[in-house]
Amino acid sequence: MGKKITTVVLLCIIGMGLATTVLGEPLLDSKMYSPAYPGPNEGPASGIYPLPFTLPTPATSPGLATLYIPYWAGPVTTAPSSSGSQSQVDTTKSASQMGYVTRQGDQFWCDGQPFTFAGICIHYLSAPSFPEEEVEGVVAYLASEGVTAIRLWLLSSYDMDRFERLLDLGRRYDMRFVVTLVDYYFHKDVSWFKGEGRNEYLEHARCVVTRFRDRPEIIIWELMNEPGCGPEGGSQSCLDTLYRWVAAASAEIKVLDPDRPVSIGTMQAGWTEVEKHNYYRMHALDTIDVVSVHKRASRRPQPELDTAQQLGKPVLIGEVWSQAYKDNCRPLTSTAIQERARKIEADLMRCLEDGVDGYLLWNYSHGAVEKGNGKEYFCSIYGYFPGDPTFAALRQWQEKNVPSTHRENPY
Repeated sequence: MGKKITTVVLLCIIGMGLATTVLGEPLLDSKMYSPAYPGPNEGPASGIYPLPFTLPTPATSPGLATLYIPYWAGPVTTAPSSSGSQSQVDTTKSASQMGYVTRQGDQFWCDGQPFTFAGICIHYLSAPSFPEEEVEGVVAYLASEGVTAIRLWLLSSYDMDRFERLLDLGRRYDMRFVVTLVDYYFHKDVSWFKGEGRNEYLEHARCVVTRFRDRPEIIIWELMNEPGCGPEGGSQSCLDTLYRWVAAASAEIKVLDPDRPVSIGTMQAGWTEVEKHNYYRMHALDTIDVVSVHKRASRRPQPELDTAQQLGKPVLIGEVWSQAYKDNCRPLTSTAIQERARKIEADLMRCLEDGVDGYLLWNYSHGAVEKGNGKEYFCSIYGYFPGDPTFAALRQWQEKNVPSTHRENPY
């Protein structure tokens, strides 16, 4: 192909399945957990879920916050990166030196080049229940692994000053963010999309976008994590309501920030013809830049790829999940973690061959966090602890600078 491609490894810290104390924040996603896990909620604290294994001895790296390495990961060296390289952090970079990511036709572009990324999610990074003093250690570690972007949630209850400090860290560590404005799960149905919930959401979106629209660290505004019509059984009336909500929300953002890519955050095209049609017409909106899909590793998202090709828009696989752990966060087998790394590497290469523009793993496992009332555990059956060999696969892809094989830039 001969094109120079800007590649970004994106660690998505959002999405699906962390076992943790839930302190008034919706940190868990029910589709990711067995019934033994505490359900997510947006109300009172639901208590501590004690993981049934001994907390590993914390390992420290120079200049980084303490990272909790699982006992199975082997000895920890002083180098923070699993590949043995130190991160090159530019602590003097200004916002004017970081290019903005835009969409041109069916590709992302940045600094005059096509722009693709692969990485992972950490939805709780800005949540009040995750201590802010842990955040720089996470960002620094991921930067040391070659990761250059993070997907996270920014709910209306979150501290916007804290999020601004996170963006400042992004500039310092050359890290970018996909920002999801709300989670679909829990207490949302068709009435939410056309009633008071809709109005509150639009106010939240206006406040966030207005405040942060000049920050190049943000790659994409994502309307919602996995919006749908599950409670209504995919009824036509609900799908129509969802379509109108997507149109209104994306139009509101585009008025305020016209050049930044906008994604819906959808999971898949759907099972029925009416669901598939709604998926298509939502992504056909002029105010939607990205075709969004979440999937299991090894599933080829053909309907979603077809939609992107027909509409001439980039494809973002916002969550890719593959289980390597039991419910107690122990490995499924002695070889499960290495096997998953190979599976992800193969799936990543296949998706790039299919023309996917963004590929995000689900989900980062930070481990244990000390709090005054005990420990919180951030891990899941789909998680990636520090030192996971999959990070090396992401780095290898980045260093190869693999081009996206679909299309030439039409501009």
